[in-house]
Amino acid sequence: MSRTINLGPSAHVDTFARDNLPPPDQWPDILLDRPEFQYPERLNAGVELTDRMVEKGFGDHTALIGNGRRRTYKELADWSNRLAHALIENYGVKPGNRVLIRSGNNPALVAAWLAATKAGAVVVNTMPMLRAGELAKIVDKAEIALALTDSRIVDELVAGGMLRRRPTGWYWTAREKPHATVDIRGAGGEQVAVVEADTAKLLGTVDPVAACWSVHPGAVYLHQGESYVVDELDLDNGLALVHAEAPDWTTFPRDTVVISVVREVEHRDHGGVTSCLGDVDVTSQVVGYLRRRPSGEVIDQVALDLPARTLRTRAVWYTVSDELLCGSAPGGAGLTPARIPGALHAAEHAAIGLLPLFATCDRWDIGGVSIAWHADTGEATVFVHDGHPGGAGFADRGFAALVPWLAATREAILSCECSAGCPSCVQSPKCGNGNEPLDKAGALAVLEVVLSALTSTDPAVVTAGVEEDEHRNHLHDWSVG
Repeated sequence: MSRTINLGPSAHVDTFARDNLPPPDQWPDILLDRPEFQYPERLNAGVELTDRMVEKGFGDHTALIGNGRRRTYKELADWSNRLAHALIENYGVKPGNRVLIRSGNNPALVAAWLAATKAGAVVVNTMPMLRAGELAKIVDKAEIALALTDSRIVDELVAGGMLRRRPTGWYWTAREKPHATVDIRGAGGEQVAVVEADTAKLLGTVDPVAACWSVHPGAVYLHQGESYVVDELDLDNGLALVHAEAPDWTTFPRDTVVISVVREVEHRDHGGVTSCLGDVDVTSQVVGYLRRRPSGEVIDQVALDLPARTLRTRAVWYTVSDELLCGSAPGGAGLTPARIPGALHAAEHAAIGLLPLFATCDRWDIGGVSIAWHADTGEATVFVHDGHPGGAGFADRGFAALVPWLAATREAILSCECSAGCPSCVQSPKCGNGNEPLDKAGALAVLEVVLSALTSTDPAVVTAGVEEDEHRNHLHDWSVG
């Protein structure tokens, strides 16, 4: 059914966005007849969210909380206005130009978005996990000439030989565009092809990082609703051979995970509890799998001999002293040593399940490790780490929202009506230890102790890296190709 939709006047001098809209008959229904949707013909969202709030008398109210401090509407308005002025006066941004933003989740990202919007630009947000080839494709398609980027990420690209500083900005070092060098489907490396052995039919591909988990020998592999069983996994040649079979059981991988701290970016001491953000190495190895019937009955456990893989990524973690964990006095968790592993494990699972409320991720984008004594911290430690090389900003967001995140975790466990733990609170669908051991009551005790320490003390802050504030984000001309 064809229809005519009349667009209002645009303030865009650069009409690229409007020129590249799909045909009107492919648009969704745009229903703007409700009273709250009666906007003026021209409105700038950046101005409405900051300057207009100041005009209404909310200038001293909190607008943004991040990186350990609060910013008022007045501070956010002034900050974004300075950046917008630089975009217009120094970089010649015109209404309708596309501006790419590349940064982790932090206050500077918000200020950059507001500034570009105030300048009339069309903002193209990107994730820190995207690498050169993926960014080049976005830049080419959206015809982007300018980017606001976290200086740490620029340093990473320069160090990797992908960008070079010239008087007019940052440029690719090679003539050819690097699209083909980066696989946008995975975390890097050649994909593992999943092939039906009898017909040589290619069923799909799997990220090499996930191959040991999803297409290990004996694994049940699903493709378009059809069931297959893996006969062989050849990582050297990137090949998994399967045969069609519909067994009355499913497979659950078992793995071991070791995490080591490479660098602390933030370290805060709360008196018996520390909270940290930094870079870690996560070494995992699939050591076997369980075969289970739909009823949950375990048929057997099969051992596997697969290589270990190490992921350098970002993590947020907290430690708890033995005095607080085992102490029975007020303020202590009162746990026996035998209960500590299960309590930490359950708290880790629940925290992973709740982080997507505070960071733009899925629980499958992150992982965790809990241990009663960690060699690098010297105490009981719970880690939650990004599942992508180099990190994707999820752990950073968790660290910035540590108190509300852990408070929501505690509430989720407390409000669950199960007696000993279930998938709604402390069990995880991807636990490599088969959700053992888990101590729901112990997890609540641990979280009570941690939250009490986080909220009742002024932390002694040691910043191992450079603070992420308004001086960390710079404007760079970013010309591609």
